[in-house]
Amino acid sequence: MYIRSLIGITAGALLVGCAASLPRYPNDRPKNVTINLHFESSGGFLSSSEAFAGVNDIAKDCSTKYKGWVKLDEGKNDVGLAIGQPTMLVVELSHSSWLGNSSGSMQRGVVITPKPGAHYLLDVNYADAMYDIRLYQMTRNGKKRLKRVNAPPGCKKG
Repeated sequence: MYIRSLIGITAGALLVGCAASLPRYPNDRPKNVTINLHFESSGGFLSSSEAFAGVNDIAKDCSTKYKGWVKLDEGKNDVGLAIGQPTMLVVELSHSSWLGNSSGSMQRGVVITPKPGAHYLLDVNYADAMYDIRLYQMTRNGKKRLKRVNAPPGCKKG
């Protein structure tokens, strides 16, 4: 139940068409998350694509507080999240054809609780209506893949 609530609240808050009316995330903390966006589409010059990340703090009672959105560009995007604060990042990709023959959006969320001194990498790949998102913690030896979770410990799934 909580996971559906988390995703539902976030999804409702981060519709690409409404992003301009929602608050932007201030992104003024030291940057500890890099979102690498790779957006490939075969739609050509008559299509458009956009990507946003919604930032949501998760409270101890598993409720969420929407903090704002960040526009994502192709490539590297740096975001600063609060240390020790469970945060749900929801990446939404939208694609539309100006000829009207295809359009849609896809969302994937991940919970991160940043540790002091740690840096995280979120690889987001979209190609021909397929969407993949992978979370890593950067280490001295490279990157360590983390399990993508949709709720923090203690919040029930279901």
